Amino acid sequence: MPKSSPDISVLLPVYNAQNYLEKAIDSILAQSFKNFELVLINDGSTDDSTEICRKFAREDSRIVLIEQENKGLITTLNLGIETCRAPLIARMDADDIAEKERFARQKLYMDENPDTLVLGSAITLIDEYDQLIGKVRYPKAGRGMDHYIFKHGSPVAHPAVMMSRKAALELGGYRIAYKHAEDYDLWLRFHKMGKIHNLEESLLRYRHHSGQITVQNAKEQALVSVIARYAAKEKEDPTQNLAQINEATLDLFDNKKETIRIEYKDILATSLLLSHDHDMLLNIQREMPGEIPKDARYAAARLYLKFAIVYFKHKDYSRALCHVWKSIQLEPSALIQTLKRRI
Repeated sequence: MPKSSPDISVLLPVYNAQNYLEKAIDSILAQSFKNFELVLINDGSTDDSTEICRKFAREDSRIVLIEQENKGLITTLNLGIETCRAPLIARMDADDIAEKERFARQKLYMDENPDTLVLGSAITLIDEYDQLIGKVRYPKAGRGMDHYIFKHGSPVAHPAVMMSRKAALELGGYRIAYKHAEDYDLWLRFHKMGKIHNLEESLLRYRHHSGQITVQNAKEQALVSVIARYAAKEKEDPTQNLAQINEATLDLFDNKKETIRIEYKDILATSLLLSHDHDMLLNIQREMPGEIPKDARYAAARLYLKFAIVYFKHKDYSRALCHVWKSIQLEPSALIQTLKRRI
């Protein structure tokens, strides 16, 4: 256990991450900012992650190693929040790489802007072999953040976040019911409490690799995400005492049920498009209602553009153009935003 009080606690859960774990930990220990503790929680790994964690813990006194039977990510993250001693928690995943100046840049900003409770950054996407894929930027605090968090989804990259431990504890941490979208749910609740912001500089290399998310997980994530969004809009959260979120939860939002269903399909369609599951995406098209609720037009317009992309890929250009036209009729701004974001 480090003797001095750390300024930052790094929360790094580990489960069967032997392929990338050493690079992730090395990038933390190599930070230019030195006064931190690394709370490393081995969540019942069955590969070489256990020995890798133990080796690093023996070599660096800043590492607090916790080993437990597998309890899942949400329980592990909440244990980490409780264990962390610093006022600021920096999240990190076991397959990503933090840039050397990450902690220094983020702590400086949060010291100078105490009303910011969550601070992310741009991220650089890399593949399994550390090759560059691209860069992703997230919105700044203010109107851009307000629009993004309710229209597009998570406004920060989870493993690039630095957040207030005190605020996270007051919010009750991550909620078990929101599995697969527990971070988005937490950011929505943070957003009610104070500012969320992102630095323009890329401070994390975020790794994309096969097997990160299954189709079933994508379905659950899409449903839970849109329910989190609508629960956050309510004066009193109707899901706060639920142990699980499922389709039955839609009954708590009876007057918005159809709108939520369409937004759910839109979020799911994005995952299916990225995973090239075109057949399932076109199944969603067949389920589209004849009449679109007014407040669901933007999401429906985005959906029609995704259907158009699939038809373009299949060289069925007439159907593709037909769906682009449907999108424009519903909400022209969806096409403009899609071109900007390139879905």
